[in-house]
Amino acid sequence: MEPPREELTTGSTFAGRYQVIEELGHGGMGRVYKVHDTKVGEKIALKLIRPEAGLDSRTVERFSNELKLARKIRHKNVCQMFDLGEDRGTRYITMEYVHGEDLRQLLRKVGRMSPGQAVAVARQVCAGLEEANKLGVVHRDLKPQNIMLDEDGQARIMDFGIARSLLGKSITGAGTFIGTPEYMSPEQVEGKDADERSDIYSLGVILYEMVAGRRPFDGETALAIAHKHKYEAPEDPRTADPQIPERLAQVILRCLEKDKAARYESAGALDTDLAAIGEALPTTERVAAKRKPFTSKEITVKFNLRKVLVPAILVLAAVAAAVYFLAIREPGPALNPKLALVSSFANRTGDAKLDTLGQITAYQIVQGLSQTGFLEVGLPMSAQESARIIDAESGAPRDQDEMRALVKRTGAGTLVSGAFFVIDGKLHFHAIITDLARRKPIQTLEALEGDPGQQMELIVKLTQRIMGAMALHFSNTSIAGYAHTLRRVPVFEAYQEFFKGLDVFGVDYEQSVRHFTRAVELDPTFATAKLYIAVAYGNQRFYEKACEYLESIEKTREELSLVETHILDWAKSSYGGQNEMALRSIREAKRLAPDSIEISHVLGGAALELNRPREAVEAYALLASLDPKTSFVRPAAGWPFYALAHAHHMLGEFRKELKVAKQAEKYFSKNLRFPAIEARALAALGKIGEVRKVVAACLDADATSGTTPGEVMIEAALELCAHGHKEASREFAAMAIAWAEGRPEAERKTEDRQGFYANALYFTGRFDEAGKIYGSLAAEHPEDISLQGIRGTLAARRGDRDEALRISGELAAIDRRFLFGGHTYWRACIASLLGEKEQAVALLKEAFSQG
Repeated sequence: MEPPREELTTGSTFAGRYQVIEELGHGGMGRVYKVHDTKVGEKIALKLIRPEAGLDSRTVERFSNELKLARKIRHKNVCQMFDLGEDRGTRYITMEYVHGEDLRQLLRKVGRMSPGQAVAVARQVCAGLEEANKLGVVHRDLKPQNIMLDEDGQARIMDFGIARSLLGKSITGAGTFIGTPEYMSPEQVEGKDADERSDIYSLGVILYEMVAGRRPFDGETALAIAHKHKYEAPEDPRTADPQIPERLAQVILRCLEKDKAARYESAGALDTDLAAIGEALPTTERVAAKRKPFTSKEITVKFNLRKVLVPAILVLAAVAAAVYFLAIREPGPALNPKLALVSSFANRTGDAKLDTLGQITAYQIVQGLSQTGFLEVGLPMSAQESARIIDAESGAPRDQDEMRALVKRTGAGTLVSGAFFVIDGKLHFHAIITDLARRKPIQTLEALEGDPGQQMELIVKLTQRIMGAMALHFSNTSIAGYAHTLRRVPVFEAYQEFFKGLDVFGVDYEQSVRHFTRAVELDPTFATAKLYIAVAYGNQRFYEKACEYLESIEKTREELSLVETHILDWAKSSYGGQNEMALRSIREAKRLAPDSIEISHVLGGAALELNRPREAVEAYALLASLDPKTSFVRPAAGWPFYALAHAHHMLGEFRKELKVAKQAEKYFSKNLRFPAIEARALAALGKIGEVRKVVAACLDADATSGTTPGEVMIEAALELCAHGHKEASREFAAMAIAWAEGRPEAERKTEDRQGFYANALYFTGRFDEAGKIYGSLAAEHPEDISLQGIRGTLAARRGDRDEALRISGELAAIDRRFLFGGHTYWRACIASLLGEKEQAVALLKEAFSQG
């Protein structure tokens, strides 16, 4: 019997059909050849498997089954697998031939890649993995050697199906490793089953290596490396290169989490974050430099520029980023950020007949910005003036003195610049808004493209986008703190509708939803408006509707910025009762947008939900730096003060709580919620006389909020009782009852006043009277678990144990969504009043876990 062959010679024919052209490489499994398949007349790759790989009959059967799945993967980022064959005792695998080099070869040449290049490669790998995962195929041996880069810069994943079939589950055997320990996940080190998150770990190692120039873990032996993967935390890749963007470093470290549940759940989820990072990178970092043509012996990587970003945008980014940063390096006089200049847009088409289009664009933008109402706009810079400052070819500053003189002469703090060019017969416009004082871009707008015959239509669209971007940054909205992270800015008309929705958000949700919906109709890409619609429904307790809307947003997740995806995840987790997950998501959003008061407020609320008041206080630290004239003008702007005061109260920091209440009263003088907080803090401090003054002032107040003087009184009564001031507590409770009974008859009959009156009666021990009102309200609203719960506590207080247990049983039997543990909380209250302390504690823990 002829022994298995371990190598082939150039020019020979193998297995009667494969003419060997050249050896492409070799590895642990064997040698790979470029061959001509004479049967089909195509060049393919053939991997000759070493005899030591141990392909017994069971292994062959396993691989054949795996190959059936792997062959179904049809994707541009996956190298097609063909067949497993045998010729005279020699096993081999045939697959698609990719003309290029593998990532390992490239990294040996260049050492490390720019963040933009690494993200471009990783995103393509994610695309291939995602397609494979849809078919239930996991790679299990992802490494640079298994990622080919073809002549167009397209990444192709190789060897799907081989790892599981040929390498088995265990990494050890006769003292050696089977596989590639440098890229193995911790679960693979343990010999456990791998899934798609294992591939994500391996891709994290590859990403780390691409940007840092080294792997996160190395060692003298395979066992030492595997031990580090299992037990050691990786260093932040920025220790190797501080220029690596923080967001990219965080994504890499998330991929490298030891617990696979903490990693990205799918390649698609990872790709979403990488896409947002790619958008945020300086344009010049998004692609590799041009290289000379390929040769058979000297293969280099040429990234597909249309997949990453067109070359003309690179030129423009140099104009927009380099020019204005470099031109104003020295500190100068204070500039007015709301005074904007617009430069003539640079003509990159090569057609001199289109030069006037740059000035037309500038004039249209100036006209649009002048209509916003919150900006001053100078006359458009002439083409000559623009040319003196901007080098048309390189984008570098031609004369720093010219720029300094312009800024000094005008005092402008903001500059709009851009370029237009033609690619594949399409006219493209690109623009950037630059903060001249801080020497950094405010917003780089997504390129607009259209037919050359639609010049004015494109310019009008561009103007709307620029107006929207300016509105996000320079008018008072909750988006301003993370506007710079958005993948797309809304058109100005959509922004105006959104602004109207914010004005009534928290006061008239129905009206706010109408405005937000109109904003989405005007600009279907306006993701933040969509998120606000869902939150508006959630705040009205229309949770089913909110979740339906969130699911519709999820379908377009790839259109969201990284911050918006974290807000989406927070909302979905929050409405799903998964408070820990909600907190993690909003923490990530806060990390990416530390200046957003809206995100800070959501973070504070999420922390309070989990009884973490100290974290909530830290989240609201941003309040102290805000300008009250612009930041606290809408009703909803009071919510952060309310939550911050509550956090201080939970911590027993009553003087700080009092300070927050007084500060909020300056900005929201007609909102009695803050006098109620003031009364609560004073009551906790035992300052009963001052509580009386606050209550008296509320009776004379011209209040427009939902909080009433009666609620201020009962708040004081409750707090005084908690601190042992029983007599004073009864005094304010009696005042609350008298206030309720003194309401006009029509007002007394409303459900809100009936509920308040019953609560006051309950607090003062008038259980029979309170019970009748609660019973009536419960008959009208049988689905209201709070009414059921309080009736259970009434029965317990009256000593009617059987009735209390009956109601507790009814609460336990409720099985529907969006209870958030409320039914279990009331069961805990009932158990406590019945003297079942241990059961009460257990039920409280259960309620907490339910949301």
